[in-house]
Amino acid sequence: MMKYLFRLSSNWQGGVMGRGNVRTENYTTSVSLAKEMEGTGTGTNSEELLLGASATCYLISLGYYVEKERLPVVDITMETEGLVVNDAGYRVAQITHRPTIILENGATREQVQLAASLSAQAEKICMIAKAMKGNVEMVIEPNITISQ
Repeated sequence: MMKYLFRLSSNWQGGVMGRGNVRTENYTTSVSLAKEMEGTGTGTNSEELLLGASATCYLISLGYYVEKERLPVVDITMETEGLVVNDAGYRVAQITHRPTIILENGATREQVQLAASLSAQAEKICMIAKAMKGNVEMVIEPNITISQ
């Protein structure tokens, strides 16, 4: 079994209205409680970081399938939303990925169908989605188009 270790360092100043930083080898950002949750909104927040982890994992997984199946993709863009609810405490209830997959001009109907199928399969191999399974509902709403 292969094992991989990832590291992040962080700091926090103040109480709930404080602010902090997170750092990795390739990434540094300020963090605080989200404005939507009555925080200061300085930098990003844990909810956005979770969305970023989920979105990037999904896109990398989708890229794996695109390459494996040799799908003629021109571009993939995506919007992601996270729904936080407060039912006896805050929790992320749902994450929705809306990938737009643009196929090369001349792509076949079968390739369009394959792109739709792969967009659903990508979430199943994403390790972040696996970590949230049973706690966060994952929704995939793909839009497949052909380049003009």
